[in-house]
Amino acid sequence: MEFGVLGPLRVVDGDRSVAVGGPMQRAVLALLILEPNRVVSMQQLSYGLWGDDPPPPSPRRRPHRQPTGSPTPSLDDLFQGVSGRRQPGIA
Repeated sequence: MEFGVLGPLRVVDGDRSVAVGGPMQRAVLALLILEPNRVVSMQQLSYGLWGDDPPPPSPRRRPHRQPTGSPTPSLDDLFQGVSGRRQPGIA
């Protein structure tokens, strides 16, 4: 999987282009791409998206929770096939 961040954000898997999503998803992905092999905190993401002026908390927006009794998916399940590691020789 290759990520292009100069110009419009691009994601390519082999010979096919991958749809990334809306503007917010694209911004989050770009922030994560810029910090390869590092943990990116929610605080860092919030600052990267909104700077010093984040939106106020919304009662409609609550963290996603699994229904009781359902296993919580692992990160491997959530990001199946996505690698955050750079290939050697790629800056």
